[in-house]
This record gives sequence, structure tokens and C-alpha cells, in this order.
Amino acid sequence: MKKVEICITKDNKAGIKGEKEEEVLYIENNSIKRTNSIKECIVTDFSINTDLLTFRKIEIKLPFSSEELNLLKALYIVTGKAKHEVLTYDKKVKIHVDIPFRELKLSQNIEVKFTKFCGDYGLLFPHYCISMNNLAIYGHNREKVIEAYVTLKELVEEIGKVLLKLKEEEIE
Repeated sequence: MKKVEICITKDNKAGIKGEKEEEVLYIENNSIKRTNSIKECIVTDFSINTDLLTFRKIEIKLPFSSEELNLLKALYIVTGKAKHEVLTYDKKVKIHVDIPFRELKLSQNIEVKFTKFCGDYGLLFPHYCISMNNLAIYGHNREKVIEAYVTLKELVEEIGKVLLKLKEEEIE
């Protein structure tokens, strides 16, 4: 597993550091571009291997057989643009995020319910559940569901740090 690095190119594009140490992949006009012209990089708390992006105990399966496409998917996640994602916390708790991560508003006041319906998701058997604003977190263990929420909140804060740095460089 290597740390995910979001890089700013000299022509002010946000990209992700590729397999080769000094190479950055980014999207321009719906095409995949590569450059060695890097202004600076932000090392994040996300880690990546071929088909898995992790943040602490949260795992996000990267769906493509191409490592290049998985890197670009990770770029979308780490910059908060990805939506309709299913995450797993500690291999036991499911997290459904239906809106872009950058739009998630997570509060301190959470309510854990034991139910067969969690947000927009019907479950075969009752689970502990936290649901709000296009977000559903559910699992068999109440404490793990709460831990998943807290870790998701930290993940959103990490995305916020990346976005803040990109905004300082006037990159969207």
C-alpha cells in the first residue's frame, strides 16, 4: 500500500501521482493525461493498492481492471467528487454515500436505530443504523456502526484539507 498523493501540475491541474515516482495522471477534456511537470504534491492519509483505496479502517473497492483508471477513481474520491459509493468499515459495516463526499454534512448528534430500513436501503434483517442526508451506515454491532461514522467524519475532514489546498491554488 502506498500513500495517495494529490499533485498540482505546473499548468494548475489537479492529478494523482502515478506508478512512476515523478508522473501525475489527470483528466483534461475527458482524456487521460500524464505529466512530469509537478508544482507540488499533497500527501494524504489515504492509501492505495491495485484495487483498494483505504482510509484507516474504511475500504473503498476500486472497480476497474486497469490500474490507471483505479488511480483516477481514487482522485475523484479524494477530491470529494465521487458519489453513489459503497464503503466498508472494518469489513463488517456498510456505508452508502449517495452524494459527493464534499457535500456531506456530518453532525455530532447521531441517532443509532435497530431497524430493517436504513436511509433508502431495505435490509433483510434488522441492523444498527445511522442514516441522514443521503447517507446510510449499518451493521450488526452498534459500537462498530458508531466507529464507522466517526471515521467517515475524519475521512470527510481529510477531503476538506485537500480541497482547501486546491482552492488556495485556485483549482476546482
